[in-house]
Amino acid sequence: MNHWQKSLINGVLSVAISVTVLLTVADDDGQWGRTDVAGAAGLAAFCSGVVASVAVRSPAVEAGLASQF
Repeated sequence: MNHWQKSLINGVLSVAISVTVLLTVADDDGQWGRTDVAGAAGLAAFCSGVVASVAVRSPAVEAGLASQF
């Protein structure tokens, strides 16, 4: 499995966890519906999971240069 496949899996797992938790604890009495908020949280979680996975595997981190910034 290559790096991008692992990053996408990390993003999908982040979506599953975030949306599950949000739908479990959210109620539907506000301005926004649960599905609207779950969609926004899912998109944010996916982006966060992919970016975090890519950042951890970046050449700067692997070379130990990230600690200098």
